[in-house]
Amino acid sequence: MGVSHLVPFHLTTETEHIMNASLQPRQDLQIRQMLSQHMLQALHVLQMDLHALYEAIARETEENPLVELPEAWKPSAPLEDFIDKLAASTRTSLTEDLLFQLREVERDPVSLRVGAQIVAGLDDRGYLVESLGAIAQAARVSVDEVKRVLRILRGFEPVGVTARSLRECLLIQLRASGSPNPCAMRIVRDHLRDLSQNRIDRIASATGHSLDEVREAAAIIRSLNPRPAEAYRNPPAPPALPDVRFAVVECGIVAALINQPPLPRVCTSSQDYLRNANGELRAFARAQLSRAQTLRNCVELRASTLLRVAACVAERQTSFFTDGAAPAPLTLVEVGEALELHPSTISRAIMGRYFQFGERVYAFKLLFPARVQGDTSNARVKRLLREWIAAEDKRKPLSDSAIAQQLAALDIAVSRRAIAKYRSALGIPGTAERRIR
Repeated sequence: MGVSHLVPFHLTTETEHIMNASLQPRQDLQIRQMLSQHMLQALHVLQMDLHALYEAIARETEENPLVELPEAWKPSAPLEDFIDKLAASTRTSLTEDLLFQLREVERDPVSLRVGAQIVAGLDDRGYLVESLGAIAQAARVSVDEVKRVLRILRGFEPVGVTARSLRECLLIQLRASGSPNPCAMRIVRDHLRDLSQNRIDRIASATGHSLDEVREAAAIIRSLNPRPAEAYRNPPAPPALPDVRFAVVECGIVAALINQPPLPRVCTSSQDYLRNANGELRAFARAQLSRAQTLRNCVELRASTLLRVAACVAERQTSFFTDGAAPAPLTLVEVGEALELHPSTISRAIMGRYFQFGERVYAFKLLFPARVQGDTSNARVKRLLREWIAAEDKRKPLSDSAIAQQLAALDIAVSRRAIAKYRSALGIPGTAERRIR
């Protein structure tokens, strides 16, 4: 698929040049703090679904007097009509999302069992309220093994989940930026109570940071999510808006199109503000323009990252789109390696996202099926199971053991018990119920 190469989701060449330049320590610190804040915002925008993105853009135009909505900022009429016809939301649960991400990096059944026990110990905020000892006992493993799996889960979306306290939740989110603001880290560790009472002077005196540095750090902290699982508690969201639309074009090539709101534009009067305003008003105008440009940059980066991921996935799942075949096994790591992006970036780009193909909307996770063995996916096993049972002699229906043997002949190792689970999930009755006498 012809998609131009875009800058990976990390520091741009220009930023690297700035960071490598010979700067005074204070200048270097200021640039790093600015990058840290921008990276946090970019990560936040990347993981927004389309509903949240529309709301963020609308909110910016309400709060920022120097930007306005373009006339055609809402989704196109055909897409709105299509969305109105969807029967219900296809949102997934926090448990499903976390365990899906865990299966991407862990194949060991013991680790998966431990992960399930940890997730079961989360409260509505996403905080871990079960003790590590109790989890270890329930999973029949050591506390060290629980800690190991917990570290893995803390790298997943939503960032901050599995924390055991507000302080730990915020620290996890700060570290996720890759370049955490030192002042923000210090405030979260030692001065959260002062921050809650807006005691900026006291924090500056205790930490040795300037008032501006403390205010900037406070703004970063307030942009974090103290309840990372909150979105999963809310009433069902509106029907899912697809972020990506796939279509089969000439020669069987699968094309990907990003659904994205038009970006807010700067008012024509903004230049008058900059030319005629006094010092204080001019500084305000510059700050508002910078804020609008940062949002534009983050939204554009979100679109380019999502387009690259979609194009890569389309190349690897061509048969799904052209032939109606089951999706081939695919992992976040494989896509990340192909695009030179970290797997966590791929996760942020697809988690909770949907794509449209034809007249249907699917969860993006459908294109990342887990493996049963080798290059065989769960979806393929279910498809074979359905086909074989549909074609069986109803006077001598296939037993679960016989199906397991037929799969083994295809070098697919699935136990009889697993066959029974697949059959049950497909709503297919057992051998006795299928037999015609």
